[in-house]
Amino acid sequence: MGFKKIDSRIRVLIENGVTNLHRSLFIIVGENAQEQVATIYNILTKSQIKARPTVLWCYKNELNFSCNREKRLKKLKRKLSHGVCEDTQNMFDSFICSSKIRFTFYKDSKKILGNTFGMLVLQDFEALTPNIMARTIETVEGGGVVCIVLSTIQSLRQLYTMTMDAHARHRISDDPHSTCRFNERFILSLNDCTNCLVLDDQLRVLPIFSNNLTIEPSPKRCHDSLTANEIELKKLVHSFSDIQPVGTLVALCKTYCQAKVLCKSFEQVSKPDSRSVIAITASRGRGKSATLGLIISGAISLGTSNIYVVAPSPENLITFFEFVITGLQKLGYNEKTDYEIQKSSHDNQKLITSIKITKSHRQNVQYLDPNSYESAYNAELIVCDEAAAIPLPLVKKLVGPHILFISSTVNGYEGTGRSLSLKLIKELREGSFSSRKLPIATRHPLSEFSLIESIRYAEGDPVEAWLNRLLCMDELNVPKIEAQTLSSPVDCCLYYVNRDTLFSYHKAAENFLQKLTSLFVSSHYKNSPNDLQMMADAPSHHVFVLLPSHSAKIVPDILCAIQISFEGGISEDTLRDYLGRGERGVGNLIPWIISQQFCEENFGRLRGVRVVRIATHPDYMSMGYGTRAMELLISYFNTQPSAEITSNEIHTPNLDVNDTNKEGSVENSGKNNSDTLSSDEMVPRVKLPPLLEKISDRKAEYVDYIGVSYGIAPRLLKFWKRIGFIPLYIRQTPNELTGEHSAIMIKLMDSRDPDGNTWVVNYYNDFRSRFLSLLSYCFKSLSPSLALSLTYHDLVRVEYKEIHATELNYLFSSHDLKRLTNYTNNTIDLFLITDLIPKIAFLWLTHRIKDTQVNWTQLAVILALGLQHRSLASIEKEMDLPQNQILSMINKILKKTVACFDSVKEKGFEELEKYQENDIEEEEKHVEDPWAEALKDNRNIKSISIPK
Repeated sequence: MGFKKIDSRIRVLIENGVTNLHRSLFIIVGENAQEQVATIYNILTKSQIKARPTVLWCYKNELNFSCNREKRLKKLKRKLSHGVCEDTQNMFDSFICSSKIRFTFYKDSKKILGNTFGMLVLQDFEALTPNIMARTIETVEGGGVVCIVLSTIQSLRQLYTMTMDAHARHRISDDPHSTCRFNERFILSLNDCTNCLVLDDQLRVLPIFSNNLTIEPSPKRCHDSLTANEIELKKLVHSFSDIQPVGTLVALCKTYCQAKVLCKSFEQVSKPDSRSVIAITASRGRGKSATLGLIISGAISLGTSNIYVVAPSPENLITFFEFVITGLQKLGYNEKTDYEIQKSSHDNQKLITSIKITKSHRQNVQYLDPNSYESAYNAELIVCDEAAAIPLPLVKKLVGPHILFISSTVNGYEGTGRSLSLKLIKELREGSFSSRKLPIATRHPLSEFSLIESIRYAEGDPVEAWLNRLLCMDELNVPKIEAQTLSSPVDCCLYYVNRDTLFSYHKAAENFLQKLTSLFVSSHYKNSPNDLQMMADAPSHHVFVLLPSHSAKIVPDILCAIQISFEGGISEDTLRDYLGRGERGVGNLIPWIISQQFCEENFGRLRGVRVVRIATHPDYMSMGYGTRAMELLISYFNTQPSAEITSNEIHTPNLDVNDTNKEGSVENSGKNNSDTLSSDEMVPRVKLPPLLEKISDRKAEYVDYIGVSYGIAPRLLKFWKRIGFIPLYIRQTPNELTGEHSAIMIKLMDSRDPDGNTWVVNYYNDFRSRFLSLLSYCFKSLSPSLALSLTYHDLVRVEYKEIHATELNYLFSSHDLKRLTNYTNNTIDLFLITDLIPKIAFLWLTHRIKDTQVNWTQLAVILALGLQHRSLASIEKEMDLPQNQILSMINKILKKTVACFDSVKEKGFEELEKYQENDIEEEEKHVEDPWAEALKDNRNIKSISIPK
């Protein structure tokens, strides 16, 4: 079989990428698409003047070929000897046998963080998620190639109706179908990626997008020309040339901002007994791991002995250890004589986990698993690399009497990166500011650095720009709102957002989507690209926005955004089936949890709305906009008095599906199997519903309640209680990422229950009882004020039921009461009555002791001491009160307790005396006239014989 000429645009695009250090993106469609990967790899290899590029091949479950090199090589030789091997198959076999390829499951893609590859292959498109896409594409170096292989489809329009694996997590029992809005936007966005070509399985360029039909060769880069940053880098390197070890290490830096961070970090490392926390944040591919490796090699030369490196996996530290070794070698260290590298097996790979240095004295750089943080008790310096993928509570525990470096990605593949930047760094910043008054030995000053210039690829990479636009990862800062366009919360209006229009890739819709996602990202710390796909495709999810009343802008400013999900309406058979097996169905978070918690099947049959996310503009928080948005949303659902409207009326907005194929309607997106790749023309749809619709102009769905699930925090609890939500559940185990306990609160619709919220009150009372009993166990870490706030609610009237004398005698002996009285008289110490505090605290919190004079601080103290079993030192630290004041409050509340117990005993004595008097009277009456009772009801007695 002869050679076939390949479209020159493929070669030109790859060569342009190599020249400009930009990446190239290829979408290969067709049954034999994966075999053409070898051809593209060969073009890439010939275009680069360096070692053959490494390859990362990601897939779902299985490959369509054997990745065993020896077997494939034997098979290839056998075919060649028989003359039955085609050129394409020969090329693919040679590619597999001779190239360094890392095959990785999509589920294991986190392990490739911190690695760099020359080529990326993504197959099994149905298993691809936005998180995986961002995580893998960002590992490709400049001049590299990204290939997305679509072997199971014959037309790109089939992606519009393809069932993705992620859709299984979005479904609820009543809505089995998902709309592929995200896939449609993904395909349309390729038109704006100038370094993208769509090919068939014969490597013919498909004329799908007009912007990429012509590709001109880029002029060769002049190596003598320097940018402004490169000039500044040269000056910095020259200024530190005589200062060691900084001068040697700065010369290894690739960018100016990397060199600046290295120099400033050395200022902290060189200080004796430093407790500094250095936070390095950046986008992917900015050289965070390399910078940390150079810093550690410099710290070793300064004499730092015990250095620990924390990361999700040793695979994330390949670049880090590589630059530690490079730095040591440049500083004059020789392997085996001055230092020794230790490796360990991890997933069939030999990875560096430790470096032992013995040049001047014993020094050690040791990898540490995040869960083994207690082993770093003797650390002088700790590095936490890829902290975005480590649970936040574990990162917090790394702060101690040593230098701590934290490296994190803040706008990329993981939402935990935002968690780190919004929560941990904020806490460290506040702690650093407040600790200025503390002794130097207890301070943890914070230094923050950012890396801006890319190292993996050159600035202005089209693939990076496309990916950031597609996944809305570059909109970290919410656009400012002009003062003249602002309205008071009362004058603002709530609008329903049509998701078909929102994800249609029209210019105005894209601007609005970027504003919406930036608002969610800035207000929530648990965000990831996967949330964008959920918002687009989940059939039960919907979005509402609060807008100013008078906005003349084409794309209005968003003051508050609410994402909701319809839940409930589960059939009786489904509920009985799952609950009988102790399992939960897909979706329906609140119905399944509440049904399990209270063993009540009927709750799952109610229809409800769950608030998934609510975000207010950060410049206008605590000004009433969030409250106003929720009030309007509650009023909106309260306007539907009956259950006549089905869920489909709001779940699938009316669409005009009579457009032609050119207009790109949903109906014609994949209308028949005869669509050919060459005739496809991907353009945004034209006839679409309005993006925004006022809630007063549309019918609401019938719901019985509105609920919310969120990480419990004092400020958020206050917000939801103020709106009228009642807590019914708190998860006993904290969230692995944030360390917060998830809470569920609900609010009944006013028009749904004319007899009041009796069952909600019963559920709340049951929740209170359980919560108080668990305070000494899983909820011991909650702040006393937060725990106390959960046990009281303005909408739930808790009846006071005074303890009876019989109960008092059962709970406390006469000796216990005497000890209690002696303590209130200041004749004994607190530790002599510590065993009585839990029972007394439980009586106070269950309203068995009534005293209108007790204040919230006293209740919080008795709750912390008696129910959470905290020490006085712990209460002092948590409530910021001196111990003498805490003891005074304990004495006051115990005095009131003793007074109540005395009153109960007096009432008990009075009842006992009255009871005894009544018994004596009855006994005397019975003795004087034994026949009196019988004669009283003589109507039922026909004859009485009286003895003579």
